[in-house]
Amino acid sequence: MRHFGNWRDLAGRQTEKNLGMTLRILAKVLITLIAALIPSALAAGSASCQDLLEQLADSSRAVQSLSVTYISGDMSIRNPDLPKGSHLRREIAAARPGNYMHWSFHPHDDLTWQNDPLQQRLFVSSSQWYNVNPVKNSFASAAIDPAEGLPGSAPYELLFFSTGIWPLDRPAPTFKTNQVYLHELPACAGQFVFFSEGKISGVECLVIGRPGVDRIWLDKLRATAVMAREFCDPSDGRLLQRFEFLDHEEVIPGTWFPRRIRNLLVTGADLSRPESFRDSVIQILELRVNQDESDGFHWEPGPGALDITRPNQPKQVLTGGTELLDNYRTFADLSQTESTPWTDVICIAAAFLSMFACGFFLPVIFDRRRAKQKS
Repeated sequence: MRHFGNWRDLAGRQTEKNLGMTLRILAKVLITLIAALIPSALAAGSASCQDLLEQLADSSRAVQSLSVTYISGDMSIRNPDLPKGSHLRREIAAARPGNYMHWSFHPHDDLTWQNDPLQQRLFVSSSQWYNVNPVKNSFASAAIDPAEGLPGSAPYELLFFSTGIWPLDRPAPTFKTNQVYLHELPACAGQFVFFSEGKISGVECLVIGRPGVDRIWLDKLRATAVMAREFCDPSDGRLLQRFEFLDHEEVIPGTWFPRRIRNLLVTGADLSRPESFRDSVIQILELRVNQDESDGFHWEPGPGALDITRPNQPKQVLTGGTELLDNYRTFADLSQTESTPWTDVICIAAAFLSMFACGFFLPVIFDRRRAKQKS
């Protein structure tokens, strides 16, 4: 029994030793896996606002070109005057240093986006821009400097403003004099502070921002994945707009892009009431990053195109264009109200009433005129 007891003691000590070694090995493996799989999470835990903003800026600058097709929700739900199923469809493409394309449609249940007669396109190259109406076969154009901002309302594209990604070397617009695009934020990192942590769609987030200006929710496990953004009125700190980003996709290493964007626009003063917000969702149908988009920025006037850069002095830049008359007839037919059996009955009844009125009243009128002439 004595020898057995010694053996058990020895075996027990050996087992404890092996167990300790195993636990230490497992701990090292676990730490290695965590460091390899979620390095951004480790960085985010101890990172300063400057560090986080630098990471966001790097992820934004990595986007050299971007092509997106998206649609909005049904706008007729909020506005019953619009046709059922009315929504916005937009195709945009941008590539550094300064190329941009924008194609906008407003289809509904009875009108496909391809047949929208009000569709418009904007093409911007390094030296020229064209604003094109393909249905009217007309355009306006002007020269543009490579260092100049995008023309018209193009700089305020909602997709760029919400995500903070500006895939151009042209100057980005400001929001109430504040820089809001990710590549610009490190320059104003001194204005940023950490707010309390929060959750967006169940995701643990770090919250940073400028008090009274904006807030950014960053995924703790993916520090460059923006989960939400808020913008306030700097004059009084009042909330103006909030974006929430869903269904992220890592489009290139370290750069995350959402497939859905919830847009909450403040329309009332009482933020505790649902009617104080206009809530809509943007669904991204197609997304390409850092692919060759050069073919999408080139446009030239075709036969019969009208240059309406000077509204009172339109001119045809190329002869021809008669082949487009069939297209005009198609759009004219689409703009007419669809016929129903009752529409045909009403038209036939109106025709008979017109014939009866002419047959009854015209002889009376002529008889009165003859009587006046005789008298």
